[in-house]
Amino acid sequence: MRQLDTALGRSISWDYPSHRFALIGSAAGTVILAVVRLVGDRPVTIGNLLGTFGALFFAWGVARELDPDENLAASIALVLAFVALLQYGFASLWLVGGIGLGARLIVGTVGVSVRWGDAAVLSLLAGYLGYRHASWIAIAVMVLGAVVAGGRRRIPAGLLVATAGVIGLAFSNEPAGFVVPDGETLVALVGAVAAIVILWNDPAPSSLTDRRQKPIERERLLMGRVAAAVAIVVISFQTGFFAALSPVASALLATAAVRVIRFVQTETRGLTD
Repeated sequence: MRQLDTALGRSISWDYPSHRFALIGSAAGTVILAVVRLVGDRPVTIGNLLGTFGALFFAWGVARELDPDENLAASIALVLAFVALLQYGFASLWLVGGIGLGARLIVGTVGVSVRWGDAAVLSLLAGYLGYRHASWIAIAVMVLGAVVAGGRRRIPAGLLVATAGVIGLAFSNEPAGFVVPDGETLVALVGAVAAIVILWNDPAPSSLTDRRQKPIERERLLMGRVAAAVAIVVISFQTGFFAALSPVASALLATAAVRVIRFVQTETRGLTD
């Protein structure tokens, strides 16, 4: 399949079983959650349906960035995101999208440097997240992505995204302080930290980039995972609630869960040999 000339996009193909699972699973989860809303006498709108599908699909997509080698991690992330939506009912696709794109650039799964069009898209998104959500950490993740994946454009691209984000923050009326998270959010934060501890010594991934078939660097993969974890922690303390980033949290926890599963499988085989 022909790849678009962008560092932001990755192709989806019905030919791949993992991609079919993502599309069918997101659609099925959307239908189930819509039925739950109807049974609970809550309205179901086109916005609800698109938001639910997007949150589930984004969880799968972010997990693909945080664990390029394991399709299982992306599948588990979709299931965890479904449970989170069942419990909390919402997620911020703008925040998830911004952090997901930043992580994609940091890890470098696409394999090309940031284009001027990519920098323009990131700048618009950074400005919106600054104005609408006062989310400096999401802006920081995107700026880091633009710099790390910017190639010869890293300095102007990073400055462009940062400037747009700062302008958005300057005109925002949203509170940017910190609050005490609730108990469930604290558990999620502990999980995010534990996930990074589990993943810290991961070897370099065997997967290659989508384009140019270059190895994915271990340092960049770890940087992307840490950026996602820090974003979860900061936004949870800004809002007091981690539900807005539940797809990203699902992706990170799923990535760590697969490492635990593989470790247990290896130890079990060792005992039976």
